[in-house]
Amino acid sequence: MTFEITHAYDAMLSPYQTVGGPISDYALIKYHTGGLGTIHLPTGKTLPHVMSQVPTEAIQTTMASLPTGGATNLMGTIGSALQMANPYIAAANLGVGLLNLGVSAYTAYKVYKMDKKIDGISAGVGRIESGIGNLDNKLTGVAHLINASTQHLDHIIHRNTLMLGTIIENQGHLGLGIAQLHHDMIRGFRSIHDTIKSESARMEALELDRQMRLLFRYYGLCSEELKAGRPAPAEDLRDCIKAGSQLIAWLDSRIATIPIGSPERLPYIVARALAWRIEVDARTLLDQGAETRARECEAIQGVIRQELKAIAGRSSIYELAVGNRGIVDQYVFLYRAQESTATLVEFPDGKMLPFFPEKSAVWDDALGPVRDAFANNAGPAAPEIIELNTMNDHRGAQAILGMPRGSTARKVYRDDLYRAMRLPENTVMPETELRELLQVVPSAWTEAKKRINSEVN
Repeated sequence: MTFEITHAYDAMLSPYQTVGGPISDYALIKYHTGGLGTIHLPTGKTLPHVMSQVPTEAIQTTMASLPTGGATNLMGTIGSALQMANPYIAAANLGVGLLNLGVSAYTAYKVYKMDKKIDGISAGVGRIESGIGNLDNKLTGVAHLINASTQHLDHIIHRNTLMLGTIIENQGHLGLGIAQLHHDMIRGFRSIHDTIKSESARMEALELDRQMRLLFRYYGLCSEELKAGRPAPAEDLRDCIKAGSQLIAWLDSRIATIPIGSPERLPYIVARALAWRIEVDARTLLDQGAETRARECEAIQGVIRQELKAIAGRSSIYELAVGNRGIVDQYVFLYRAQESTATLVEFPDGKMLPFFPEKSAVWDDALGPVRDAFANNAGPAAPEIIELNTMNDHRGAQAILGMPRGSTARKVYRDDLYRAMRLPENTVMPETELRELLQVVPSAWTEAKKRINSEVN
């Protein structure tokens, strides 16, 4: 395994002494996958996670002051910590949740297999009882992490199936449908029936839920053993792999029937990434299948790449900024989840928390000014004919209507702008906001497409 030693870490990530000797003997290592670990420089021994000197309470106090679902630069130049108190707020939670599953299984696996090796290293260098902590403390930390991960997996499945039904039911006004879904989820509900009224949409979503729950059941059985510090039964791990493979085959067949770029493909692709994540974790615990992981990861990223490019290429400015915003955000974070690595931080009291690269949790599509213009609809409707008074007015009209460069049109029809942007029926925009839109659209639209494409290239 290749890695680089890094000294650019803040106090929170300074590794504490695990096997004695001065603190200068310890440093962070950055693996080629992006995750962090701890190295004892004199012996070259490494651990696949970071051990912090800062008490857990200090981190919890800091994170409690953050906005719900927000990210902060707690890890200095290395990365950021993501507060996951409400799994419905940030789209980043989707990708972060998948990462969290992997770090949970991996850490439980390492705790089980490496503890005696670590004890042996400690004895050879000068054992410090308060160093790495005892096995019971570590198992408690891993149990908390796995509990959080399985709960988060349950949220992902529920949210994903609800999203499928909502997308199918609200194709005509997708942005409003997704916004209402998020509102309902934050408010809290018990059944898919509370949000989805269409029988066909509900049945499609429930079938996806059933397929994902079968895999979740096997993953849960393995998790219970890992929480207790025992190896997951090989039979259950093989069932995870079998169920994951069957789910992926079913999903691939379903995805193939839906045109690329269609919003309803998203929940199926999310489910596919989830099935792949669990299958990889199961194979890791069985010490097999390493050679197929990169190929499968690239395949999923290739699918997501197609989706994002299709959406960016076909969407009107309104669809990109509002209607498809939730779709684009989910794809971006899902793509990142395939290539990022979470870092597990173990605190002196044995508690463990996952931390993620800052890029995993932060995304700005540059369309904020466009959304602001669409959101402000107070005041009288814009006149039927819009005079193009400035160069920026001309550029905005050209971008929205697809007018040829150098066009000398002095006015455009309001309804032509509405149709080109594919606004929902009965939309009313005041003239001030419509003119503001003409000002910000050219640069924002170009920058948004650039950022989306750069994410997947």
